[in-house]
Amino acid sequence: MWVEKYRPKSVEEMVGNEESRIEFFNWLKEWKKGSKPALLLGPPGTGKTTLVHLVAKKLGYNMVELNASDVRTKEKMMQMLGPSLGSKGLFGEKLLIFLDEVDGMYERQDRGGIEFVEELIEKSIAPIVMAANLEDDKKIVKLIRKSKVFRFARIPPRFVEIYVENILRRENVKLSKEAIRLIVRESKGDMRAAINTAQSFSGLSTEEISSIISSRDLTYSLREGFESFFNAESQEKAYEALKNCDAMPRDKVRLAYTSIINSDLSSDELIKALEKIGEADEIVKMIGKTQEWRLLRYFDRVLAYSLFNTTRKGAVSYSDDDMPWNLKIRMWNESKALKSFGKILSRFLHTSSREVISTYMPYLLLILSRDKDSMERFFRALGLDDSTLKVIMKEAERISVRVK
Repeated sequence: MWVEKYRPKSVEEMVGNEESRIEFFNWLKEWKKGSKPALLLGPPGTGKTTLVHLVAKKLGYNMVELNASDVRTKEKMMQMLGPSLGSKGLFGEKLLIFLDEVDGMYERQDRGGIEFVEELIEKSIAPIVMAANLEDDKKIVKLIRKSKVFRFARIPPRFVEIYVENILRRENVKLSKEAIRLIVRESKGDMRAAINTAQSFSGLSTEEISSIISSRDLTYSLREGFESFFNAESQEKAYEALKNCDAMPRDKVRLAYTSIINSDLSSDELIKALEKIGEADEIVKMIGKTQEWRLLRYFDRVLAYSLFNTTRKGAVSYSDDDMPWNLKIRMWNESKALKSFGKILSRFLHTSSREVISTYMPYLLLILSRDKDSMERFFRALGLDDSTLKVIMKEAERISVRVK
């Protein structure tokens, strides 16, 4: 296979993602016990696995490699990796543990595999490197938080074209410029796919290649699909982006929701968009209850058309964060004051501070907000300090504004 025959023999021979390659090389070169594991994130065919092999070899590491999507259970992973958890091998050589396709563990077959990876991160005294194609699966966030992340983008088309042309020249295979560009466009920045396609198309005419490629369906990841969707120029383009998005309807609903709540839409636009997402979610729920799976063919069109009509172009972009940034800031800045308030008031109401904050506080603040001076005297009588009082007064103002 050409993809193996012409695999880069050194880091310098690789193309694309130069910054990430340099950063990863430096990470492993400077690695010491206690360092975070490395997590290489990016689409397939961007050089993640090749880079790990080449850098490990260059820095003198013997690599213990495991494809996590093939060995998902804790028991199997322990059998494979258990003897390699030290920093030195049998003959004193340096070891590196490489878990490829860790996103493949997040399927129903997984029985403790991810828990084992988390334990491995805590216990291993050898460097751990992981690679994943998907980062828009919420379940991989655990690993992202615990790792040094190196992001890989799709290889630029011109780089792919030059690389493929060089291979064709060395194999003495002639393809027209147009055929090569069709192959490059079809690969969507996946170097491995481009090389495999070039090999399979060798000997075909440009017309034959064009016919084969045009008959294939274009597919997007969740991120790519929603980025195309939110930048679509028309309803039909928006629909095509969602239709070609390789994800389950529930995941599309979730991504639509998280992107909308983190957007710059006005309050009225936000409400309308969320109502449409709710309607799409109801469709999925109804289909699940009735088992009328054929109705899923209409889901993408309903979601795409309804959101296209309720959002402004450029006002929404892809986001998988299920909580708006301004709300997170409030939680970080005000949580201590709210806990203090709940603890003080719970003694008077003979209930937990959690119950005070979630149930009683909104009503209490709404009643007291009618007279700000009386409210301030009441809270000072409770013994609130100035910073806590300021937060509570501000929260009362928010509640009174919403009710009005």
